[in-house]
Order: sequence, then structure tokens, then C-alpha cells
Amino acid sequence: MCSWCWGFSPVIDAIQERFGSDLPIRLIMGGLRPGTTKPTDEAAKRTTRAHWEHVHGASGQPFDDGCFEREGFVYDTEPAARAIVVVRRSGMEQALDLLKQLHLAFYTQNRDVTDEVILAELASESGVERRAFLEAFRSDEASRRGSEGFRA
Repeated sequence: MCSWCWGFSPVIDAIQERFGSDLPIRLIMGGLRPGTTKPTDEAAKRTTRAHWEHVHGASGQPFDDGCFEREGFVYDTEPAARAIVVVRRSGMEQALDLLKQLHLAFYTQNRDVTDEVILAELASESGVERRAFLEAFRSDEASRRGSEGFRA
């Protein structure tokens, strides 16, 4: 859930379209703000908004900063990254599709990608059965992989 990754996503799309399987793209998850539990304060909101404006200016990608208006907004990237890790087991293509869905949901639709119901809906749109996703997402293994930094 990196705003620069969102900003760069049209380039990744173009690379995929141009080179296809000749240049495979792999998602390796890191942690921008994993495990954050404190609501975002006003200073952090200002800093993040300024950062997103910079990414928008450089990339043209749209941003909806309405998330900062949510009561008690916690900017925790772990659930979205864990969702990618879970879906990546089904294939890189589905994981890349889910990443697009997550980016759109968070950066342009002000959807809460820390909510497992929303994550399951997005995973379902990427071709993963909702119940299987939730079972895997809630598993000890998925949580453990999260604490290990989401290595492949």
C-alpha cells in the first residue's frame, strides 16, 4: 500500500502489456506501516496528504484523501499486504489483480482496506473464493508471514 506503487502502476500495466510472460512481474510485499494501531494524528495527515499530492503531480494518478476524515483512521498497511500474500498462493496474476483492486479501493474510493470484509470482496473480484480467502487470511500462518515481513 505504497502511494508510489499506486503512482507507478500504469507503468507496470504497460510493461505487462508490452512484454507479457517474457518479463514476469513478481510481488514481494514489504511493510510501509504494518501493525499500526494509533489513529492518524493531524500532523501525519498533513504529511501524507502532501506526499500524495507529490505522487499525483508526478504520476497523474488520482487520490481521494477522504480516509483522513474517518473517525479514528488507522493507517495500517498489514491487512492489505497479508491479503496479497494469501492471494499470491493462487497465482501471481491474481495477486497483481488484487493489488490493482486494493489501490483503487484505498486511493480513489476511500474504502477501508483494513476491513477483512472489504478485503474478501476485493479478493473475490480477483477470482478467489470469499470463504477460502477469509479462512486463509485469518490463519496463524498468514499472521506469522505478516510478522516476518511478507517474504515470498
